[in-house]
Amino acid sequence: MTTAVSAPGASLWLLYLLPWAAAPSKLNIPKVLLPFSRSARINFTLEASEGCYRWSSTRPEVASIDAIEQDNPQCSQKAIIQARSSQITRLTSIILAEDVLTGQVLRCDAIVDVIHTINIVSTTKELYLEDSPLQLKIQAKDSEGNTFSTLAGLPFEWTIVKTSETNEFSDFHNALQILKFSESTYIPPSYILEMEKVAKQGDIVLVSGMKTGSSKLKARIEETMYKHVPGAEVRLFILENIILNPAYDVYLLVGMSVQYKVMKIRRGKMTELIMPSDQYELQLQNSTLSPGGDTAWPVARLDQATCTVTALQRGQANLVLSHKNILFVCGASKLPNGTIFVVDPGYLGFSIHPGERWVLETERFYEITIEVYDKSSNKVYLSENIRIDTHFSREYFEVVRSSLNGSYHYVKAIKEGHIVLGAKLTSIVDQDGGVHTFSVPAQNQQEVDIYAPIVLQPSILTFPWQAKAGAYQYRILAYGGSGNFTWTSSQQNVASITIKGVMTTGNEIGVSVIHARDVQNPLHHGEMKVYVIEPSDMKFIPCPVEAHVGQTLDLPLKIIGVMNKETNEVVTLSDCSQFDLVVNIENHDVFSPFQGRLKPTPEYCSGIRVKAETQGHSSLVVSYTHDHIHLSASITIAAYLPIKIIDPISAALVTLGSSKDILFEGGPRPWIQEPTKFFRDTNTEHPENVGLHLLGPATSRNYFQHWARATCKALGDHVISLTIGNKPTVTNPFPAVESADVTLICATPSRFSLALVSADPEMDVSCPFLNQDKQGVPISIFRNPVLELDVYDYQGHKFDNFSSLTITWESTNHLLASIEARMPMELSMKHHGNSLQTVLVHHKPGATIISATAVGYQHIHLITNEVKKPYEALLPVNAGIELILVEDVKISPKEVTIYNHQTVKAELIINGGSGYFFINTSVVDIVKIVYEEGKDIALIYPLYPGSVSVMIHDLCLASSTIAKTDVYVSNIQEVYVGIVDKVEIGKNVKAYVRVLDASKKYFHSKNFKFMDLTLKAASQIISLKALGETSDEYTAVFLVQGMAIGQTSVTGVVTDRYGEKIYSVPQQIEVNIFTVKQMRNIASVNNSGFITGKAVGNSTILGMVQAVHAEAGKVVVASQDKVEVEVIQLEAVRIHAPITRMKTGTQMPVYVMGIASNQTPFSFGNAVPGLRFYWSVTTRDILDVKSKFSEASLQLSVENNFAVDVYGKGKGKTGLKVVVKVLDPSAGQFSFMAKELTDEIQIQVFEKLVILGIEVEQILMSTNSFFKVQTNRDGAASLTYHVLDSQDKVPVVEIDESGHLSSHSQIGLSTIEIISQESFGINQTLVVAVKVLSPISYLRISMNPIFHIKNHEPLMALPLGITLSLTIHFHDNYGDTFHSQNSMLHFAINRDDFLQVGKGTSNNTLVLRTMNVGLSLLKVWDVEHNIADYVPLPVQHAISPELTNIIVGDVICLTSSLVNQDGLSGTWSSSNSILQIDSKAGVAVARNSGSVIIYYDLSGLCKTYREVLINEPKRIVVTHVSGMKTNLQDTSKVILQIGDRSKNLKGECSSAQNEVIEKMKPQSMVNCQLNFNNNDFDFQASEIVAAEPMFDTALGQYTCSIRVLRLADKQLKQLTMSKTGITITPSLQGSHSLEQMSIEVPFNPGFYANQTEFILTNHYTSSDVKIFGAAEVLKHLEVRSSSPLVVVFEKDRSYGLPSYVTYTVSLSDPEIASKTNLNTVLTISSTMTDQSLAIPVTITYVSDRTLPMKYNTSLFQHFLDSYQVIFFTAFALLAGMAVMIIDTCIPRALPTVGSHFVILSQWLFASICLKA
Repeated sequence: MTTAVSAPGASLWLLYLLPWAAAPSKLNIPKVLLPFSRSARINFTLEASEGCYRWSSTRPEVASIDAIEQDNPQCSQKAIIQARSSQITRLTSIILAEDVLTGQVLRCDAIVDVIHTINIVSTTKELYLEDSPLQLKIQAKDSEGNTFSTLAGLPFEWTIVKTSETNEFSDFHNALQILKFSESTYIPPSYILEMEKVAKQGDIVLVSGMKTGSSKLKARIEETMYKHVPGAEVRLFILENIILNPAYDVYLLVGMSVQYKVMKIRRGKMTELIMPSDQYELQLQNSTLSPGGDTAWPVARLDQATCTVTALQRGQANLVLSHKNILFVCGASKLPNGTIFVVDPGYLGFSIHPGERWVLETERFYEITIEVYDKSSNKVYLSENIRIDTHFSREYFEVVRSSLNGSYHYVKAIKEGHIVLGAKLTSIVDQDGGVHTFSVPAQNQQEVDIYAPIVLQPSILTFPWQAKAGAYQYRILAYGGSGNFTWTSSQQNVASITIKGVMTTGNEIGVSVIHARDVQNPLHHGEMKVYVIEPSDMKFIPCPVEAHVGQTLDLPLKIIGVMNKETNEVVTLSDCSQFDLVVNIENHDVFSPFQGRLKPTPEYCSGIRVKAETQGHSSLVVSYTHDHIHLSASITIAAYLPIKIIDPISAALVTLGSSKDILFEGGPRPWIQEPTKFFRDTNTEHPENVGLHLLGPATSRNYFQHWARATCKALGDHVISLTIGNKPTVTNPFPAVESADVTLICATPSRFSLALVSADPEMDVSCPFLNQDKQGVPISIFRNPVLELDVYDYQGHKFDNFSSLTITWESTNHLLASIEARMPMELSMKHHGNSLQTVLVHHKPGATIISATAVGYQHIHLITNEVKKPYEALLPVNAGIELILVEDVKISPKEVTIYNHQTVKAELIINGGSGYFFINTSVVDIVKIVYEEGKDIALIYPLYPGSVSVMIHDLCLASSTIAKTDVYVSNIQEVYVGIVDKVEIGKNVKAYVRVLDASKKYFHSKNFKFMDLTLKAASQIISLKALGETSDEYTAVFLVQGMAIGQTSVTGVVTDRYGEKIYSVPQQIEVNIFTVKQMRNIASVNNSGFITGKAVGNSTILGMVQAVHAEAGKVVVASQDKVEVEVIQLEAVRIHAPITRMKTGTQMPVYVMGIASNQTPFSFGNAVPGLRFYWSVTTRDILDVKSKFSEASLQLSVENNFAVDVYGKGKGKTGLKVVVKVLDPSAGQFSFMAKELTDEIQIQVFEKLVILGIEVEQILMSTNSFFKVQTNRDGAASLTYHVLDSQDKVPVVEIDESGHLSSHSQIGLSTIEIISQESFGINQTLVVAVKVLSPISYLRISMNPIFHIKNHEPLMALPLGITLSLTIHFHDNYGDTFHSQNSMLHFAINRDDFLQVGKGTSNNTLVLRTMNVGLSLLKVWDVEHNIADYVPLPVQHAISPELTNIIVGDVICLTSSLVNQDGLSGTWSSSNSILQIDSKAGVAVARNSGSVIIYYDLSGLCKTYREVLINEPKRIVVTHVSGMKTNLQDTSKVILQIGDRSKNLKGECSSAQNEVIEKMKPQSMVNCQLNFNNNDFDFQASEIVAAEPMFDTALGQYTCSIRVLRLADKQLKQLTMSKTGITITPSLQGSHSLEQMSIEVPFNPGFYANQTEFILTNHYTSSDVKIFGAAEVLKHLEVRSSSPLVVVFEKDRSYGLPSYVTYTVSLSDPEIASKTNLNTVLTISSTMTDQSLAIPVTITYVSDRTLPMKYNTSLFQHFLDSYQVIFFTAFALLAGMAVMIIDTCIPRALPTVGSHFVILSQWLFASICLKA
């Protein structure tokens, strides 16, 4: 509970503050009226809408306040007011609530007064028996009529009293009962339950009716002091739940009757009360006749026996149901009653059910009722004695039944259309049967529209469930009805529907019923069901699976879902096009998938569309996985090239008896799953004229090309067709079949053509001899030329084959060239009928003619090819060619070097050849070649630096050699200057200059004249002169003479062919020496001039320039200066604010100063250890504090926060406070070892004067400044400028015709007028105020550009390497910014090694470049106005992570928080290839050692960098070996540790960076060499085990994946017979001094069996097998037979070297072999490995003991495989031969060495006996 404030002064002070407090929150009630009580404590809960408050009462003796503690014990949002007044008079206490955060105060008046009157409040005064209890509440008021806020806790007495009306009933008190809340289901306030526990009653009670009647209830206050307050009373009526039927007012026509029923509701059921009754009676009262009525007759007559009322004449009467216990009038009105009106008929009305609308539907039943209304539109009760005639058209309606009076009809609509119904009230039938007709019958008509039933298509839709709502949409079509529908869905989360009938699936599984209701009659609707279910199966439906390249294949998918899990009823999904399918194509080169899916059809729900890219086949697998659902379907598809004819292109031309091999390409290929269904067919229209057959077998693997040979049997044109395809199969039900046609022309030759064949087909330049129709063709005397013979028909078409012709060859000069018989003409049938003839040359120059003549057909061809006879004889045809024999071309010199300059050229001399050459180069654009034909010279002009080979091809000689010269073109790479670093005055030294090319080779000095080689000095203290002498042919010499003492540099300069100057590295000549001395140990200074304070005190820093005296030869001081340094302790700090009153919306810089004026931020801003600066304001609604350069998204740390910007937000006065803390008090930076210093100032912010709703600005200028007025109409309109000041006032500004505004030394206000004259005749005028002020109050520094950071996090420092701009703003004494000023700025920086600062493009800008990491302080000031500003400029790396101890092989994931304005990252690069870096992802791999710079570039914004030193690792170690198995598919992994760190990954890598690491393959630098630990094997370890280096991004380490290859039997045998280990030795590419620490891995190859099969016969029923392997493998060996007829048992076991186990395999019954032949398997496996070996076992019967020959090969192979078997067999053979000789070839039983040995020995014995 909060202590109440009792001091009147405090209360008044709080009340004084209340009007000024802001009130965003409020209390639930402003005033509380509580009753005075001595016996009870009356409470009321007070609650604030928000906030946490401390509560107090000004008069706790009247009303106290107690906080209701919630989460905070110091404050609460709720409190309880309690009345505590002891005086019987009206008293008031003020309740105050103060918000602990904002200080806001809320008020509530608590009034305590006595009760003057009470009354009972109830919602009703009627209670029904068996109804719910009724709640009654007491309301109390004071003397002024005000209602008390609560009566909680005040006791009352409730009683049932007797009245004069109830005197005659002795049990009146039994009619009503007062209940306790604790005995009911009602939940009352808690205080009521507490009062009931002590047998007291409160202000709220429950009452319930017990029996019919009435009772009076009275309540009074129990407390004695309220005896004078009258009690409150209420009368309640308890009624039975009686209903009169009909319960409404009844309208009757004269002669009509109505029978009433009395209904009683009891225990929730309605029953009819038998009338007449002992308790109830119906009475007709208050009959009122209509005007003109007969008073002798009543309006109606009541028959008590039947409760029937009959209308006698027009008028009205009341029907009342009375009860014997309710006699008084007010109670009687509570019983059921009604009024009977007797009226005349007015008109008829129609009603229909169901639907209540006259839009009907065929095949639906309806109830149509005809209503009778009087003239006042009151509905008349339809009795049975009226007669209404109604007509229904039989064409449209079928009447099922109708009522007797004709008012009700049950009909069926049977036809669509529009119809009008008519009805007429004709008569009334009385009780005696008399019919009374109406003279004017009431009648009416009703229009009816009948439509067909509404049907929705489709009736059912099924969709797969998708987690995302809206995955599928489907437009549902509605037929029938009026055509205008409203759509609804029963389950919106399953499927929703739009007003246009578009269904959209939701995100839940289930079924939704879609209804389309007719707008004209919502009763009529059509429905369909939408199932959203989980898919259970997926498959492709039969479809074409072959397509030629470029075509698409549609692969429809059928996905099935379970509709009913109990019955397993399945259904095909209607649409699954949005299914999250994963498509995996085995061969992406063959088919490429399209992005979308097939649109659903009735046959399928979706599908995949692929495009055939290249020929081949591929398996396509579609899978879907979601939670527990895993579906997949696969299909094989094939692509082929379209069939086309390759040779011939259009038609084939052959001579009689010749053939043509026709080449077809493409077409369908054999179906991969059933290749036997592939077929190829050829046919022609007349097979007797053409011989056809396919070349190559049908099972050939080259199905891409198809050769068909067509042979000419008769002259003429013949069409040949080829058809290719597959026959339908299960997996290819719709195979592709393609065909192509070609024409074969059989004709006779007309002419020959001879041409020389070029031996160099790569040259695409023909010989000019041929192009210029010259007589002879030059050829080389060293190579035999090849002539091509072409044959043409009469149309000029070239023959494809003329091999059936007989051709003779001749030469005019056999000494130069001849045709030899050993070199016959070669005919190529597959290359357009080319016939080649080789001519033999005899290495002599000269000319000869070679000719060819056709003399007839070769008869052997005609006979072989079955040419039809007779045939036309051939006329002779011939042709000739002249050959000129010459020598090959030669070129000199063989190598040329050229300086890349346009005036330099070189010559090449060409000898020999045909005189027609083609000159080209190996690289284009390096040199330009000009060939001078008459001189046989080629001139070379340099174009671009590089090396190139110049090659000369003879266009007319078939030469295999090319004349070649290497040409080197070099640019200037660098200039080297060699010079000593000192020179005496008057003395000379020589400087040597050389020019180097890109290969670091020196240029010859003859090229210097083209380079404009000069030597330049940086100052005039030396002179330079070029010397004609040269030390060598590559050097230029200059004479350097010292002229004055000083320091300078010399630079060599050359000019390349583009006019670009290339400078050498400046060579320094040192003249003076700069030394720095310090006077005391107060401060220290280094050679760069940086001062560090050491101790408190003063010190002098002295700087000197020393030089050597020319005459004396002594060191003298040429110049010196000193500076006084004071090292202090800060005694106090103060806030420097240029102004203390500022406008809203303005900003101002403030910074911390020491107590003295010279103690600026330069004195302590970069102290070591640093200081921390904490800024705060009293009210942030008035003033806001922001870090320096916050406009550029820079958030400086507290160590760099000695200067901030303050912003005026709202009017008011507030305090600005700074607290400066030291990191280390022992450093003594503050006086008296203080830990912190503080200062606070007051700043007032006032509102800027503005005109509401209008933005008015003015130009603010300082004195003697200039401003250019610019408008949006500059250049578009004619502008004039004027000053509008009056004549008696001197203007403070001037403006010229160009808009240049200038101010003078006067201050004041002037007005300028700007008039814009538009070209379209409109003039605009603008008037602007110009204010001239002096002086400038302060300056402020802002930064550009704005830095954009990921996730909008603040940037703590400037990135290294960037260039940015600082803008200086000038403000007046209220914070407004000057638009122009006359300030002359100066700036200084304390660390020029961290930052470079220079003047910007304008007077008020600076350009800053960050050079090194660290903190710099910048001061900008103006001497004239005595203003300054200080800003901190921290520089840090913007590239992460920390890049220390980087070694070769490290993988680095680089990150930077800097992004561009669109939030996109920049690009990465490195200065050297030793660090490979991905430009997008920022992944770097250290490939070699050395120093490198990493750049991060945000194009157009900034570029930062970071230097990295990559070291050589000292060692590479193999660790963490996991065991290797024999399983050929298992791999083992070893970890390679490069260097001393456990990981070779730097930084946190994203998933995208991990993908890039895989592509960069850092593992290419490492290698894992495998070796056996012994040399017992004749194969290498790499033949059985493969090692693949990898880089594991999860571990951040290199690994070697060790995979066991498939072992040959010989390898397995050797490995199992010895103990083997593999040594893994790592290595790093390019590292030779690396310590390599290898490791030995145990290797277990498994086991080996010496048998590959068993043959058991009736003679040899057992056999042995020996299994070799490691002991641990053999211990877990399992050998089992798959047949019970074959048993296996262990015979022998040895764990020596080698280790083995011998098993005996035998028949379980020796007689089995004589009964049956059987094949079974013996399985050998070991639980130690995954190896399993199956050895076939054959059981057969043989008639004799001789082994069948079919087993000899395999048995003999087994025999040779084991050297042990060989040894024992040889011994057994010798013994067997001895036995044979002794026993006369009678075989004896031999020792059992194994069944194979026994059988083989028996066979050998038999062979020897036969030979004997």
